[in-house]
Amino acid sequence: MDVTLLGPCNSDELRCATSLCRRFENKVGVISGGTRGIGLAIAQRLAEEGANVIISSRKPENVELAMSYLRSIPNVKHDQIHGIPCHVGTTSDRLKLIREADLKFGRLDVLILNAGVNPAVGDINKVTASQWDKMYCINVKAGFELCRAAVPLMEKTGGAVIFTSSLAAYRVPGAFNAYGITKSALSMLTTVLSQELASKNIRVNGIVPGTIEGAGMSRMLWDTNHKWHKLVKDAADGSKGLAGRFGKPSEIAASVAYLCSDDASFVTGENHLVMGGVDARI
Repeated sequence: MDVTLLGPCNSDELRCATSLCRRFENKVGVISGGTRGIGLAIAQRLAEEGANVIISSRKPENVELAMSYLRSIPNVKHDQIHGIPCHVGTTSDRLKLIREADLKFGRLDVLILNAGVNPAVGDINKVTASQWDKMYCINVKAGFELCRAAVPLMEKTGGAVIFTSSLAAYRVPGAFNAYGITKSALSMLTTVLSQELASKNIRVNGIVPGTIEGAGMSRMLWDTNHKWHKLVKDAADGSKGLAGRFGKPSEIAASVAYLCSDDASFVTGENHLVMGGVDARI
């Protein structure tokens, strides 16, 4: 099976002592942007720990490919894995994604808001209105609306919501300034929602990855002819932190699994940095 679209997501990296605890047995997780890279690694980690997962992506073929990959993993049952095409910028698709969890399982314990876009648009003053609208729609509004749609289902059992932010929320190469602003907005959204949903036994946290192998900037990083190659490479080389390397999707998935589990029952309203020691705090 061709899994080249999925990004680096080595099963062996995820099969650690913690994953054998099966912290998500009989629980249900929905992952937007769950068919490659970080999103796929999160889906894999949750499934290996016993969760029923519903992954989504805009392209049906990516959903099918990712489902086949996840179902091929040892100790993951075929009927644990479900998927649905979803354009998170479309209201009807967002509602359909949450409804899928209700129809199939009647509950929703974990909501991972991972879908996003990170176009390089150059100087902030050159960003067009349509580019602003698209980035805010996908990176900020869509996650909020998915969360809002999920609350009536999640409050039945309580649960955990995770927003995927980025190192770009704290420090960002110039071509990605607009993207960084949208990711920074997620920090306050996480704080506000954690306060408003606490009474419903729903915890809300953000995960803030550093530069991750196979993530959004990889094409610009490795294509020496790309318009933004030098800028992205210089920024990436400066973001290896104390670890001296880029992160792996599985390492982000491990942190997300912790934040979604009962082990983190006292953790909410936090933006959890996983950056390999990069000094990124504002």
